[in-house]
Amino acid sequence: MNRRKTIVAIAALAAVAAGTAAWLLLRPASAPLARVRFAVVAGEPLRYDPGVFHWRSGLDLVRAGQAIADGQAVRFRGRAELRLAPGRRGESVVYFPYAVRPQAAGSVRVAIVLERDGRETPLRAFSASRKLEHYYAACLDLKRGDAIRLRAEGAGFLIVGRAVVTPRAGPGGRPYVFVLAPDNVRGDRMLPDGGPSALTPAIRAFAGDAVCFENAVAPTPWTLPSFASLFSGQYEFRHQVTRSSPLSLDKPHLLAGIAPRFPVIQFNDNVWLSAKMGLARHHDGFFTSARTQDVYADRMLFANARSFLASAPFPALFMFLHTYKAHAPYEPGAEFRSRLPRGCRESVWPPIHGAQFDPRPSEWERQEMRALYDAEAGQLDHHIGGFLRWLKEAGLYDRSLIVLTSDHGEEFGEHGGWFHG
Repeated sequence: MNRRKTIVAIAALAAVAAGTAAWLLLRPASAPLARVRFAVVAGEPLRYDPGVFHWRSGLDLVRAGQAIADGQAVRFRGRAELRLAPGRRGESVVYFPYAVRPQAAGSVRVAIVLERDGRETPLRAFSASRKLEHYYAACLDLKRGDAIRLRAEGAGFLIVGRAVVTPRAGPGGRPYVFVLAPDNVRGDRMLPDGGPSALTPAIRAFAGDAVCFENAVAPTPWTLPSFASLFSGQYEFRHQVTRSSPLSLDKPHLLAGIAPRFPVIQFNDNVWLSAKMGLARHHDGFFTSARTQDVYADRMLFANARSFLASAPFPALFMFLHTYKAHAPYEPGAEFRSRLPRGCRESVWPPIHGAQFDPRPSEWERQEMRALYDAEAGQLDHHIGGFLRWLKEAGLYDRSLIVLTSDHGEEFGEHGGWFHG
């Protein structure tokens, strides 16, 4: 059994955080990690506050997307240019996040080039007619004096984060940590002896290769404060994170001791985990999709993670992945609805308390909700299984600590209530 795999059912998230941090910090550093800032060559530099992740002028460029800490921000009309001196030679991984926002109804042309001995080699070029948030990641054979230039033409705003520059991963082991934290997954859909095994075969198979923690309790019954507990190691009454109160900068953070030695990347599709909630500190890339309730949000999330891992073979990495599945509305994709009972709707919300909801659903409504939830859990299991298979094919599975957990569970009347538990 591979004891570096962990499955936590309805997680005791502070324990997960402590264990993950200890595993990372006890590992010897595998390669030097450098974070390098771009220099502004052309454009009007703007004062940018990485603590609250918005322009001081009020332009909220990264409101629902990636948080770019310690970034360079410029406003331009005509042309902007930023220059990076990687400071390394040989096969290297170069990564940096960027965001561009055209002004008014115009478009912006962006180019990334490698400068060497007075000549330029195009690396990427595109046009943006609306706000765009993405990253550049590639393996480059760097020479002394090389520079990477990021240029934009048109009118708008451009921000770029610190670049991460490391040697390319060699044939030896890579100390990777993956925290897979889907939303709203009941413990009996994860553990080997809970619920019908046919619902989540991939998760059950993973549990057989993992250390399982069965006596685990979520610190709160909903996403934002639960993950704030994971990243801060504090209970809700300590960190006091709410819808209107993000995690403050004076609170401890799990990644504070990890980020100096490991690149830190997060992909999620939940607006409650967006940068404005204060959870993006110490990240090199924090990417939040606005397609929270897309039927196939989980498929897109894991595809984005695979694409990143393929383009950026870091010698070490911490990656956090969170998808909104299996949150209500219970709405599985068409191919996962084959086992639904006859007459079952394609999507349904549970009877949450309040005037517009009935807290006493009929027996048919109970059966329908459970069936749709289980179908959605099966869809999530399918995509988690695909990601784990990809890690094995890429040679990463046996070299990584993989944590599978959830922020909270879901009640179906077991304690007289419905929705989160």
